[in-house]
Amino acid sequence: RECQASLRRATLRVQQCSQQLVGERDRTLTDLKQAAQLLDRNRRQRDALAVLGEQVAFIADQATDLDPHECNDEIKQALATILYCRSRLFTNVPEVDTIIKQFRFKFGRQFMDGVIAEDE
Repeated sequence: RECQASLRRATLRVQQCSQQLVGERDRTLTDLKQAAQLLDRNRRQRDALAVLGEQVAFIADQATDLDPHECNDEIKQALATILYCRSRLFTNVPEVDTIIKQFRFKFGRQFMDGVIAEDE
């Protein structure tokens, strides 16, 4: 009898341990999924910032040759890319906002609305 009781207790203990391991495994998988999502988000942020930097540098190089009355398609595309990247960032880059305001001031609200429309 004592042996049967010990076997039943051992069986219950093994089941409990097994359930605990399954729960820990599920929590670990959830943690790993969250970590993967965070890494993916950080990668997308880094990529967006890299593209943003390239486009800002391009506009800076072209700024001296800008026609005060008309903006070429390359600049419009660079601005559209900047707007696209900016909308995907989880951080604010105030200098980018300043660039956008300057182009809006120089070429008008309709110009920037057109750039935004081209981006969509």
